[in-house]
Amino acid sequence: ITPLDNPAQFAFTPNAKIFVDYGDNVTATVTGATTHTYADNKIRKITLGFLLKDSLNSLSITSHGKVNKIWGTLPFTISTFKCNDQALTAAPALPAELQTLEIKSNLLTLIPELTPIIVTVKLQNNLITDFDVQDIPVTVVDLDLEDNALPVAVVNYILQKLDTNGASNGFLNLANQTPAAVPTGAGATAKTNLIGKGWSVATD
Repeated sequence: ITPLDNPAQFAFTPNAKIFVDYGDNVTATVTGATTHTYADNKIRKITLGFLLKDSLNSLSITSHGKVNKIWGTLPFTISTFKCNDQALTAAPALPAELQTLEIKSNLLTLIPELTPIIVTVKLQNNLITDFDVQDIPVTVVDLDLEDNALPVAVVNYILQKLDTNGASNGFLNLANQTPAAVPTGAGATAKTNLIGKGWSVATD
């Protein structure tokens, strides 16, 4: 993880013990919220090492600089990952147990490959135009892609896929695409179907 601005601060909130190498000769074992402040403006790679004797279920990363890359795969036990208001151009590899993904206000260009049991995906205010791997698991009932750059074809695909998945009473936000992406044809029909199934659906 590389913070770019300085004086840089790096903060994260695990719910179990995790080992951190901050890249400036400071290491720590952390439980709960912590913030580390750097003394200079060097770019660094921060390493998060999982402690096997504990289970890490959720991880939230914030930085007063901008995290622009996460290497490797998140710990396999994580069910919730959040990294908002940063500069990620791609999501990290997601563990199979992930149920909640939140990467808002970053620089993503693709929807990452989603895990088989994911429920909530919040990727609003990025630069997303398409999927990395085109699929939406049947478990997804909360999908927010507002303020991106999805073309009409992708908007139509998302509406049709969620309709085909068959879930009820979900939430879908595809509004405010740049340029506007108003559903057409089968996509418009799928939007109507979803609303009939109790979904809240917003589009251009």
